[in-house]
Amino acid sequence: MKTTPVLQELDKMVSKLEEKKRNLDYTDSDNQQAHALIAQTPLVYDNCLNGSRLKCDQIKERLWSLVGEDERLHDKTNVHFSAHVQSFQIGEKTTIKEKAVIELNAKIGKGCVIGKNSVIKQGVQIGRNVVIGDNVTVTANIRPNQVVYEYTQTDNKGQTYFM
Repeated sequence: MKTTPVLQELDKMVSKLEEKKRNLDYTDSDNQQAHALIAQTPLVYDNCLNGSRLKCDQIKERLWSLVGEDERLHDKTNVHFSAHVQSFQIGEKTTIKEKAVIELNAKIGKGCVIGKNSVIKQGVQIGRNVVIGDNVTVTANIRPNQVVYEYTQTDNKGQTYFM
């Protein structure tokens, strides 16, 4: 199986984290590093040769085993491999499409759809059954059962306004 230099470097970093966990030297900082590496794997996919995708998947699974069960995405969550996900508070039956970005501490409810090239900013909370259209940047909380397809703003009472 061919591997790229990027993939070889990622493999070394994961091996170091695994060694720290085996020796009980694994800290919160190491866990944050594992999350950051998981978030970078879509970028690694872009640099992988077709024969390296299996190796990339194996590395990603090793990273998931480091971060712990409570921080995993739900089994019924569908995340496109090119999406950049930094938050793991995503509800079941949620779909995250191509090249979407979910920043740290964002919370996404059950049954949502996050469109292509959309960005969910840090700390934003999205309710259940929300559809975010393609190319949308969400900077404010979104209440359940809404469709967001353009710029929105939310007031301090949680009411969302569509501009």
